[in-house]
Amino acid sequence: MKEITLLTIGLLLFGLGNAFGQKSRKLEGGWIMVYSKWEMPDTTVELSQFDKPSYKIFTGKYFTLSRLDENDEFIGHFGTYSYDGKTYVENIEYSSYEYVIGRSETFKSSIKGDQWTIEGKIGKEGEGFKLKEVWERIE
Repeated sequence: MKEITLLTIGLLLFGLGNAFGQKSRKLEGGWIMVYSKWEMPDTTVELSQFDKPSYKIFTGKYFTLSRLDENDEFIGHFGTYSYDGKTYVENIEYSSYEYVIGRSETFKSSIKGDQWTIEGKIGKEGEGFKLKEVWERIE
Protein backbone atom coordinates (compact mmCIF):
# COMPACT_ATOMS: atom_id res chain seq x y z
CA MET A 1 0.00 0.00 0.00
CA LYS A 2 2.86 2.36 0.87
CA GLU A 3 4.43 1.72 -2.57
CA ILE A 4 1.16 2.59 -4.33
CA THR A 5 0.86 5.84 -2.35
CA LEU A 6 4.47 6.84 -3.18
CA LEU A 7 3.91 5.98 -6.84
CA THR A 8 0.69 8.03 -6.91
CA ILE A 9 2.41 11.04 -5.29
CA GLY A 10 5.30 10.75 -7.76
CA LEU A 11 2.94 10.67 -10.73
CA LEU A 12 1.00 13.67 -9.40
CA LEU A 13 4.21 15.69 -8.94
CA PHE A 14 5.40 14.71 -12.42
CA GLY A 15 2.04 15.80 -13.86
CA LEU A 16 2.15 19.13 -12.03
CA GLY A 17 5.68 19.76 -13.28
CA ASN A 18 4.58 19.07 -16.84
CA ALA A 19 1.55 21.35 -16.46
CA PHE A 20 3.70 24.28 -15.33
CA GLY A 21 6.24 23.56 -18.06
CA GLN A 22 3.49 23.56 -20.68
CA LYS A 23 2.45 27.09 -19.67
CA SER A 24 5.98 28.35 -20.37
CA ARG A 25 6.00 26.41 -23.64
CA LYS A 26 2.95 28.39 -24.78
CA LEU A 27 5.35 31.27 -25.41
CA GLU A 28 7.90 29.23 -27.38
CA GLY A 29 8.45 30.47 -30.91
CA GLY A 30 8.40 33.92 -32.45
CA TRP A 31 6.22 36.96 -31.71
CA ILE A 32 5.85 40.39 -33.33
CA MET A 33 4.63 43.46 -31.45
CA VAL A 34 1.30 44.78 -32.77
CA TYR A 35 0.46 47.33 -30.05
CA SER A 36 2.28 49.22 -27.31
CA LYS A 37 1.30 51.86 -24.78
CA TRP A 38 3.73 53.58 -22.44
CA GLU A 39 2.26 55.78 -19.70
CA MET A 40 4.74 58.17 -18.10
CA PRO A 41 3.93 60.90 -15.56
CA ASP A 42 3.78 63.65 -18.18
CA THR A 43 2.96 61.82 -21.43
CA THR A 44 1.46 58.72 -22.99
CA VAL A 45 2.78 57.05 -26.14
CA GLU A 46 0.45 54.62 -27.93
CA LEU A 47 1.39 52.80 -31.15
CA SER A 48 -0.34 50.22 -33.32
CA GLN A 49 1.61 50.80 -36.56
CA PHE A 50 5.33 50.06 -36.65
CA ASP A 51 7.82 50.81 -39.42
CA LYS A 52 10.35 48.70 -37.51
CA PRO A 53 8.49 46.35 -35.15
CA SER A 54 9.94 44.53 -32.17
CA TYR A 55 10.34 40.76 -32.21
CA LYS A 56 10.57 38.30 -29.32
CA ILE A 57 11.74 34.72 -29.64
CA PHE A 58 11.33 32.13 -26.89
CA THR A 59 13.15 28.81 -26.62
CA GLY A 60 13.15 26.66 -23.50
CA LYS A 61 13.86 29.09 -20.66
CA TYR A 62 15.45 31.85 -22.78
CA PHE A 63 14.05 34.87 -24.60
CA THR A 64 15.45 37.49 -26.90
CA LEU A 65 13.92 40.81 -27.93
CA SER A 66 15.21 42.72 -30.95
CA ARG A 67 14.35 45.69 -33.12
CA LEU A 68 15.95 48.54 -35.03
CA ASP A 69 15.51 52.12 -33.83
CA GLU A 70 14.77 55.12 -36.06
CA ASN A 71 18.50 55.31 -36.98
CA ASP A 72 18.69 51.59 -37.83
CA GLU A 73 20.67 50.91 -34.64
CA PHE A 74 20.13 47.51 -33.02
CA ILE A 75 18.19 47.43 -29.74
CA GLY A 76 17.91 44.14 -27.93
CA HIS A 77 17.69 42.16 -24.71
CA PHE A 78 18.49 38.56 -23.90
CA GLY A 79 17.91 36.48 -20.78
CA THR A 80 15.77 33.92 -19.02
CA TYR A 81 12.03 34.06 -18.48
CA SER A 82 9.22 32.35 -16.65
CA TYR A 83 5.50 32.24 -17.40
CA ASP A 84 2.88 30.53 -15.24
CA GLY A 85 -0.20 31.42 -17.29
CA LYS A 86 -0.84 34.71 -15.46
CA THR A 87 2.57 36.21 -14.70
CA TYR A 88 5.47 36.71 -17.09
CA VAL A 89 8.95 37.53 -15.71
CA GLU A 90 11.99 38.60 -17.73
CA ASN A 91 15.46 38.33 -16.20
CA ILE A 92 17.68 40.47 -18.41
CA GLU A 93 21.21 39.09 -18.77
CA TYR A 94 22.34 41.15 -21.77
CA SER A 95 20.98 44.35 -23.28
CA SER A 96 21.98 47.10 -25.65
CA TYR A 97 20.89 49.33 -22.73
CA GLU A 98 23.52 48.64 -20.08
CA TYR A 99 21.40 50.04 -17.23
CA VAL A 100 18.82 47.21 -17.50
CA ILE A 101 21.33 44.33 -17.33
CA GLY A 102 20.65 42.26 -14.22
CA ARG A 103 17.11 43.56 -13.75
CA SER A 104 13.95 41.50 -13.61
CA GLU A 105 10.64 42.84 -14.86
CA THR A 106 7.31 41.25 -13.90
CA PHE A 107 4.14 41.57 -15.96
CA LYS A 108 0.52 40.48 -15.75
CA SER A 109 0.14 38.27 -18.82
CA SER A 110 -2.45 36.40 -20.87
CA ILE A 111 -2.61 34.50 -24.13
CA LYS A 112 -5.82 34.38 -26.19
CA GLY A 113 -5.45 32.53 -29.46
CA ASP A 114 -2.39 33.93 -31.24
CA GLN A 115 -2.28 37.15 -29.18
CA TRP A 116 -0.25 37.62 -26.04
CA THR A 117 -0.75 40.66 -23.79
CA ILE A 118 1.57 41.89 -21.05
CA GLU A 119 0.97 44.77 -18.64
CA GLY A 120 2.99 46.17 -15.78
CA LYS A 121 5.35 48.79 -14.45
CA ILE A 122 8.92 49.06 -15.64
CA GLY A 123 11.77 50.69 -13.77
CA LYS A 124 12.36 51.96 -10.28
CA GLU A 125 9.54 53.47 -8.22
CA GLY A 126 9.11 57.11 -9.18
CA GLU A 127 11.28 56.74 -12.29
CA GLY A 128 9.44 54.08 -14.23
CA PHE A 129 6.38 53.91 -16.42
CA LYS A 130 3.34 51.72 -17.06
CA LEU A 131 3.54 49.49 -20.08
CA LYS A 132 1.01 47.50 -22.09
CA GLU A 133 2.09 45.45 -25.10
CA VAL A 134 0.23 43.12 -27.42
CA TRP A 135 2.21 40.57 -29.39
CA GLU A 136 1.06 38.32 -32.21
CA ARG A 137 2.48 34.85 -32.84
CA ILE A 138 4.58 34.53 -36.00
CA GLU A 139 3.84 31.38 -37.98
